[in-house]
Amino acid sequence: MKVIGFDYDAVWEADRRFERQLIEQFAEVEEGRVFDSLVRRECVPGSDVEVLILLRDPPLPFHERL
Repeated sequence: MKVIGFDYDAVWEADRRFERQLIEQFAEVEEGRVFDSLVRRECVPGSDVEVLILLRDPPLPFHERL
């Protein structure tokens, strides 16, 4: 199979929709940040998208949430 391109704009738009949905659905989600190959424009079809989800201050310390 020959791969001719990768639609970065479509992937970025899908990521933005996903982040908006998380923020709307979960009050503790503050924002999402994409990193790795998509940001460097090195991804190819089949690549995964790495997203860091930043949370607001949780009601319990980390060790108590485990």
